[in-house]
Amino acid sequence: MTRECRSATMAPVMNSSTLLAAGTTVGHQHIRYGLLLIAIVALGGLGLAAVHLTRRARGGRPERRMTTPERPARQPSGPGPASPHRPPSPPSGLDRPAGGWAVETHGLTKRFGSTVAVDDVELLVPRGSAFGYLGPNGAGKTTLIRTLLGLTRADSGTTALLGIPVPAQRSRALARIGAIVDEPRFHPHLSGRDNLRLLAAARGGGAEQRIDPALDRVGLADRAGDKVAEYSMGMRQRLGVAACLLADPDLLILDEPMNGLDPAGMHDMRTMITSLTGEGRTVVLSSHLLDEVERTCDRSPSSTTAG
Repeated sequence: MTRECRSATMAPVMNSSTLLAAGTTVGHQHIRYGLLLIAIVALGGLGLAAVHLTRRARGGRPERRMTTPERPARQPSGPGPASPHRPPSPPSGLDRPAGGWAVETHGLTKRFGSTVAVDDVELLVPRGSAFGYLGPNGAGKTTLIRTLLGLTRADSGTTALLGIPVPAQRSRALARIGAIVDEPRFHPHLSGRDNLRLLAAARGGGAEQRIDPALDRVGLADRAGDKVAEYSMGMRQRLGVAACLLADPDLLILDEPMNGLDPAGMHDMRTMITSLTGEGRTVVLSSHLLDEVERTCDRSPSSTTAG
C-alpha cells in the first residue's frame, strides 16, 4: 500500500519509461489502465489538431501577424512630367521659327548630390527677344547659366544655343555668344581698356577693333583709362557687358546685370538691352528684381516654356 501511494504521487512528473518501470510494482491491470489513459489523451490531442487544420483549410480566421499593410500605388490626378525616355511634347501655341530658337532646352536637370539645382527645365527663347527669368538667391539661376554654356555638365536633358547642340559643339556655339557668369572679374591693376585688350587678343577675329565702340556703348569711354580697382560694382558690370560685345554676339547671357547699378545705371542698361534686341540680337538675363525684369524684357518663362 505504501508503494502504491508513493507511485501515484510521482506519476504526474514521470515520463513514459519511468511509468513502465513503476508498473512492475503494481498490477498488470493498473498498467493496462494507465496505457489506455495515455492513448485516449494522445488521440484527443490529434483530434483537436485535425479540427484546427480543417478550420484553417475552410477559411477560418488566420493567425494575426504584426505586419505593415502595403499602400496602394498613388494614381496621378493629372498629367505628370514627361518620361526621360520619351521626347517632351512641344508647348502649345509655339511653332519653331525658321532659324530655330536662340535657346532651347528639354528636361534639363542638374544635381549636386541630393540637391536638385536645375529641375527638368523646358525653355524656348525666340531670337531677337529680351528674355528674363526670376528667382531668389540660391534658386539655381547661375547654375542654369553654367549648364546652358556647358561650363557644368547636366545630369539629363538636352541644350541647344542658336541651334547648336551644347556641349557637343560648345566651342562653335560660344564663338557667337557673349556671357557674364556670376559677376564679371578682371585684373584690378589694369585699366578697363587694357583688360579688354587682353580679352580681344585671346578671342581674335577683329575683336580688338570693337573695344572702343563697346566702351562707348556701355558708358565707360571716359573711365576706360582708370584701373579696374577704382571701379564701382556697377562699372564692373558695364565693363562685363563691354567684354561680351567684343564677340559681336548673336546671343548675350547676363547673370544679374542690374547688380550694383544705381537708378540711372539701370535705366542705361535697359536702354542698351533694348538697342541690342533692336539689332536682332537675343538677350537672356537673370534677376531677383521683378520690377526691372518687367521693364527690361519682352519675354518671360510663362510665354516660352513648357512644363
